[in-house]
Amino acid sequence: MIAVLALSVPWAVAAGDGALRVPERGCYTGVFPGHRTVFAVEREVGKHMAFVLSFTDRWGPLYRFPREYCEVLWATGHLPVITWQPQVDLGSVIGGEWDDYILAWAEEAREYGHPVMIRWGHEMNGTWYRWCSLWNGGGETASYGDPAVPDGPERYVDAFRRVHDLFAAAGAHNVIWVWCPNEGNPVGEAWNEVELYYPGSEFVDWLGMDGYNWGNSRPWSRWRSFPEVFGELYRRLVALDPDKPIMIAEFASSEEGGDKARWIEEAFRLIRESFPRIKAFIWFDTVKETDWAIGSSPESLRAFREAISHGYYRGELILEEEG
Repeated sequence: MIAVLALSVPWAVAAGDGALRVPERGCYTGVFPGHRTVFAVEREVGKHMAFVLSFTDRWGPLYRFPREYCEVLWATGHLPVITWQPQVDLGSVIGGEWDDYILAWAEEAREYGHPVMIRWGHEMNGTWYRWCSLWNGGGETASYGDPAVPDGPERYVDAFRRVHDLFAAAGAHNVIWVWCPNEGNPVGEAWNEVELYYPGSEFVDWLGMDGYNWGNSRPWSRWRSFPEVFGELYRRLVALDPDKPIMIAEFASSEEGGDKARWIEEAFRLIRESFPRIKAFIWFDTVKETDWAIGSSPESLRAFREAISHGYYRGELILEEEG
């Protein structure tokens, strides 16, 4: 069941059959369920997950907006959060080579009709994806656009804006746009600072941030607290656009190198007490580079269940009543 309420709150974002409301106080629950269903996660943690994250790295005319998947989620009270990964050169997006494909996605999203989040080209300030700035001009300034602006970030911004504008032209106003950098600066250069990638307030509905406590799972990693992972990026996002809600679009902790259960307890306590602009979280519940799963140990599962049982964490979507 989806809660439909009319509340006086500072934010409301794109609407199909009712705008998604951002709680004045509180934070939506969310999960990437990995290789199982969100329903299995909910049974395990004892609470409804408002947001459900998915990924699609298929790019081309054969691959369509996942309408049927979204309809199942919406019918069961979940907001789909689709990570759309452009596995192409950003110049080809800017140049219009993919306009027909993007418009087809936009039309399907419009026909779906309910609120849906699209997180296009996430972690663009990293080094590990085709759309990352490092592979699209990096810190060069002479090959594209404004000679005073690094070409990589400039291309990313223009590509993001083009995709957004094609959706607007198609009337897909139910789409909620999430812009989502990764914490830190893995390139270590000034041209890769996160602010350079921001498409602008008119193109973004939610600010996202990704980050993980890798613990000792990698030779280069160490155990980091929740504030060490997210504190700096959170402050920069608040300063970058004071009018947008923030979501943690991906986060989790390893078991290796510390006490994961305690890390979980501290993270959710601090979100309530010290990070008021975080209005949604999505836990990356899978075994990938390390065991990120909620239930990686009985202690971690217990800590997660207890943490999100707090009333601050909302499992039900809040929608504006239709006028």
